[in-house]
Amino acid sequence: MNQKLNNIKKVLVRFSSGRFSSATDAEVYRWLLDDEDHSEKEQAIQALWDESVRETARTEASGSQWDAFRASCGKAGSASAGRSIRFLRFWQSAAAVLLAGIFVLAFMKFEKPAIENDLVQEHTPIALTHSFLLPDGTQVQLNSESTLLYPDKFSGKERSVYLMGEASFKVAHDKEHPFVVKGDDFRITALGTEFNVSAYSNDDEVTATLLNGSVMVEYEDLQKKSILKPEQQLVYNRKSHEVSLRHPVLDDVTAWQRGELVFSRKTVADILRVLEHKYDYDFIYSSSTLSGDTYVFRFRDNAPLQEVMAVVRDVSGAIDYEIDGNICRVRAI
Repeated sequence: MNQKLNNIKKVLVRFSSGRFSSATDAEVYRWLLDDEDHSEKEQAIQALWDESVRETARTEASGSQWDAFRASCGKAGSASAGRSIRFLRFWQSAAAVLLAGIFVLAFMKFEKPAIENDLVQEHTPIALTHSFLLPDGTQVQLNSESTLLYPDKFSGKERSVYLMGEASFKVAHDKEHPFVVKGDDFRITALGTEFNVSAYSNDDEVTATLLNGSVMVEYEDLQKKSILKPEQQLVYNRKSHEVSLRHPVLDDVTAWQRGELVFSRKTVADILRVLEHKYDYDFIYSSSTLSGDTYVFRFRDNAPLQEVMAVVRDVSGAIDYEIDGNICRVRAI
């Protein structure tokens, strides 16, 4: 690895571990968007992302051995498990930050916007949601563990924002300046409208649901597009590249805004991925061992995790779980 690439990696590692001030964070994002050393920055981000995936897989794979390890080592085993879980948590956090860099760089391939204003980063931690206004008056509700990047003042022909996670938008009408939501491998363009976008980095599917108005969804390297009508939902699978149009129950789509949990035809693995965003717990499980059967669940506003897991266990009959402090271990039975 050349020295320049090594130096870029060091900056990104410091960035992902939260060692910079908020002002410096903004400068790092601007640096990522800059054309200078674009290839080296992309290589460094990809290398760190690959490392994070390998480390997460290694730690997750060993999760099923915790009980045996604790039994043989007593308290020492428990302490080691805690350190490994915290290490996994760091890599998950680092991967999320690096993914922000990856999708920003990805957009530079499609277009090179002139970003003259400072970038603002809105991030919602696990178990919380956040509502705020964009500079143009657009209302945003950001779901837990989601990040939105936008300029402190919109300029140019478009009002562009960058989303990683899930958010609902009530767009301020301005037919001369389309409102655009961008993410990894998708782009949604709207005028005056209300829609919901779910695009978490650990989900295979990107989902766009139109509540009212009209939006155009572009996907698959922006080579394909669909126009949505009110109450339509487009689901794009990043792995299979399959696209489907659905007519969901809109109350289910917006349930997260009211603190509710709704699962429709979801596997246990799908459910656990959502719970990881909703609850501030470390979930330890192996996706490959879980059943592919699907279930329908609806939970009241801010239901405790213990209640949710008990219902999933009893109805599915396919898992057992243990909650110890802020750790939730799930195993197939």
